[in-house]
Amino acid sequence: MSSSAPPQIPGTQVPPDLAEGLKKAVADLLGRESTRFPGAQPVSFAREHVAELQRQEYFMAEKTDGVRCLLYLTYQDVDTPAGPQFVPATFLIDRKNNYYNVDPPVKFPYFETPFDQDKFLFNTVLDGELVHDKDRNNPAGPPLLNYYVFDCLAINSQNYTAKPLDKRIGALKMKVFGPYRAWWDKYKAAPGLEPFGVKEKPVYTPYSFSEMFTTILPKLPHGNDGLVFTCKGTRYQFGTDKHILKWKPPQENTIDFKLKLGDFPLFDPEDGEDGLIPDYEAKPNRLALEILHNNNRYEHFTDLYFTTEDWEVLKSLNQRLDGRIIECHRDPEGRWRFKKEEDGTPRWRDDKKDANHVSTVNSVLDSINNPVTEKDLLDASATIREAVHRLRAEDKQRMIWQQQQQEKAERDAKKRKFSEVNGHGVRQTWKRLIDGQCGIVSIKDRGPKFAALPSRIAGVVPEGAKELGRWNAKELLAAGDERRMAKFAQYAMVASEEALKDAEWTPTREEDLEATGVYMGSGIGSLDDVYDTTVAFEQGGYRKVSPLFVPRLLINLAAGHVSMRFGFRGPNHAATTACTTGAHSIGDAARLIQFGDADVMVAGGAESCIHPLAIAGFARARSLASDWNGKPLEGSRPFDRDRAGFVIGEGAGVVVLEELEHARARGARIYTEVAGYGLSSDAYHMTAPREDGQGPYLAMKHALRHAGIKPGSVDYINAHATSTPLGDAAENRAIKNLLLSSDGKAKPSEINISSTKGAIGHLLGAAGSVEAIYTILALHHNTLPPTLNLQNPGDPPEEFDCNYVANVAQQQDVKVALSNSFGFGGTNASLCFTKM
Repeated sequence: MSSSAPPQIPGTQVPPDLAEGLKKAVADLLGRESTRFPGAQPVSFAREHVAELQRQEYFMAEKTDGVRCLLYLTYQDVDTPAGPQFVPATFLIDRKNNYYNVDPPVKFPYFETPFDQDKFLFNTVLDGELVHDKDRNNPAGPPLLNYYVFDCLAINSQNYTAKPLDKRIGALKMKVFGPYRAWWDKYKAAPGLEPFGVKEKPVYTPYSFSEMFTTILPKLPHGNDGLVFTCKGTRYQFGTDKHILKWKPPQENTIDFKLKLGDFPLFDPEDGEDGLIPDYEAKPNRLALEILHNNNRYEHFTDLYFTTEDWEVLKSLNQRLDGRIIECHRDPEGRWRFKKEEDGTPRWRDDKKDANHVSTVNSVLDSINNPVTEKDLLDASATIREAVHRLRAEDKQRMIWQQQQQEKAERDAKKRKFSEVNGHGVRQTWKRLIDGQCGIVSIKDRGPKFAALPSRIAGVVPEGAKELGRWNAKELLAAGDERRMAKFAQYAMVASEEALKDAEWTPTREEDLEATGVYMGSGIGSLDDVYDTTVAFEQGGYRKVSPLFVPRLLINLAAGHVSMRFGFRGPNHAATTACTTGAHSIGDAARLIQFGDADVMVAGGAESCIHPLAIAGFARARSLASDWNGKPLEGSRPFDRDRAGFVIGEGAGVVVLEELEHARARGARIYTEVAGYGLSSDAYHMTAPREDGQGPYLAMKHALRHAGIKPGSVDYINAHATSTPLGDAAENRAIKNLLLSSDGKAKPSEINISSTKGAIGHLLGAAGSVEAIYTILALHHNTLPPTLNLQNPGDPPEEFDCNYVANVAQQQDVKVALSNSFGFGGTNASLCFTKM
C-alpha cells in the first residue's frame, strides 16, 4: 500500500445560483427528489464481511488514494462570435456537492455513431476518482492527472441506478469506453483536448487476493490504501451502501475528524498592560477532534496527539486550522495522529463538507479493534472461490429454470381454453387461478350498447348451475333476496355465507351477536338500478320508480343485509373508496377489533357494474383496454410492455376477522394475522397516479411499520397493478424503492410480485378484498399466484427487473406478504399479512 497527495479538482467552481440549476437537472436525470450529492458511500470492511463475500458475488477493485467525484456530461448554451451555440459541457461534482466547470470539456463519442465528430454523450453521470499517476515514460517528471471511472449512474439520458452493478459495468464498456477506444484506434487522438485522462478502473474476482497483493498493487502508478468490494447484483444506492465494502490494512484505517483548536498557553507581554494573553506561537494545550452526530450536531471524540514538531508543521502552513476536516489514524499506542502526506503535512479533507458520522466512526473502530488482515483475506480466498463458483452455478440453473418455465407458459397459453375463474367459491377459484386459467370473456353479444363500446371484454361471474361453480341466484339466495338486493349486495351475501361457513361462526348467544359486526363496501354500487330507474322515470314519471330503488342503491345495504340475515348487532359499516374499498374494509374492520368494538368482523367488498354506462365512463377516462377485444384472454396484462388499460370485472371477496384469543378459545382455523395496515394519499390527481409512486410507497411503509417488519422480510406482494401504463410503473417504482432500501432486499430479483388481475380483471371496489384472499392463500399454501399474459416485462425508462411470477405459479416459502390497493382520488391502502 502506498499513498500520494490527492490532486485538486480542476476547473472553475460554479456560482451557487447556477449550481442549483445543475443540481436539479442531475436530480431529475436520476429520478430523485433530493438535490444532495448522489454518490454512494461504502462501509468499512469488518470480520463479518468475509462471510458476506460467500453469500453474494462481489467485484473487487483496488482502492485508489485519490479524490472522489462524479463526472457530469451535458450540453449548455454558449455565446460565440457566430451567435449562441449548444456545446458539450463537463462538470466535476465533489462530495460537498460543489460543481466545477471543466474547460475544455471531456467528450465521449455517441455509442450509436462513434465516429460522428459532432455528436457526443450528454446527460451522463459517471462515478470515479481523480488521481495523480506517475508518468511511466518520464518518472521524474510531473504527475499525470487521470480520472478512473468505476461506476455509472446515467448514460445519455438513461437512468442506470436501478440496474445491478454487472449491468452498469456492462453499459460502461459498451456505451462509454468501447466507442471511446474505437475513436482512439481510428483517429489516434482523444475526441477533444482533454483536461485530464479518463480510464476505466478494472475489477477482479473477489478471491484473487494473491494476484492483487503481489502483482497488481505493487505496479500501480498511483497511491493505494486498500480494496473495495461491490456487490454485483445490487442497484446503485444513494448515500451509504452496505453492499460496498471498503477494506484497508489495519494500519491504514483512518477517520476524518473536524479539528478544533483548544486553549493556548498564556504569557505576560510586558507592555505595561495588566493580565496575560494567549501565546498563539506556542504549542496549544490541546487540539480537539470532533465527529458528526444526528441533526448535524458535532461532539468531542478525543484529542489529537501531536508533537512540537507537528505543531511547527501546522504553523508553517499559514492556513486556517480551526474547523477543517483532517484525516487521522490511530498509532500502536492508541493515540490519534494526523495522516501525513509525503512532505509531512497533514492530509486535509477539504473535499468533504463534514467529518465522519458516528455510525461510520463505529464501523471504522470495529475494523481497527477486530481487524481483517491481508493474511486473513489470503487464507479465505479458497473458501470464497468455492462460494462464488457455487453462486454462479446456482444463477445459471435459475436462468435455465426460468427459461424453461417461460417456454412452458407460452406453450400453455397457446393451449389455454376459457375457464370461469370468476365463478363463486374460494377453493375452486384459487385452483383455477393457480392453474393459470383466465375468466375474461367477450361481452359484445350482451346487446347493441355493449357492441358499440370501445372495450368489449370483462371478467364476469358466469351464469349457470351452482354445482359447476357458476352464479344462479335462485339456488344461491333466499326467497325474495334477488328482488330486495342489488347484484353487488347479492354477491356480498353469498361471499359472506361462504366465509362464515368456513370460519364455523354462526353464533346464537346474545353476547356473541352483539360482538360481531359487518364492514362491507362497494366502489360504485348498482349502476343498473340508477340507469333503469332513470329511464323509467323519464318515460313514466315517479310512479315508475320502485319503492326498493333507494335501498337497492345504497352502498351500506350490503353490510345491512348481511347483519340482518345473521343477527349481527356489532358495528355495521361501509366503505366506498373506489378501488381501495375492499382493502379499507378489511383494514378498518381489523382496527375496530383492536379498539375493542367487536370480537369478530365480517369484512370485504363487492362490485357489479359491467354496464354500458360504467364501461363508457371508464373508457372516456382512457382507463380501459380497448386493443384486445378479439383476444379477451390476453387483454389484462399487468407489468407487460403491451399493457394498455384495465379490464373491468365483477365479484365479491369476504373474510372473517377475529380477535386472536377469541379465535383460539373456540379452536377456530386461523389462516393468517393482519399484522399491519397502511393508508396514504397521492394528493395529486383525480385519476392518474404520481409517477414516482410516493403514495403507494407510503402505504406499504406504514403497513410494515405497524407490523414491526423490515422491508427485507417481505416474501410476496400482491400488486394492485391493473394493467395501466402509468399505474403499473408507479407501483413497480414504489415497491423497489421500499424493498431495495437499506433494510430491504439485496437485488430486484429477490422481490416477488404478482398481479392476479391478469386472470380476473379489475373488480374495482371488490379488488382489495378478493386479492387479500389470494394473498392469504399464498401464505397458507406457500404458492405465488401467477401474473398472466406477462411476456415482456416493463417499458422504458422504468426498469421491471423483479420476479413477477410470469404466467406460471411458483412454490415459495411465504411468511410475510403485502396486498396493495389504490383508487381514483389518490387513495392508497396496503395490508400486511403474516403466517401464524
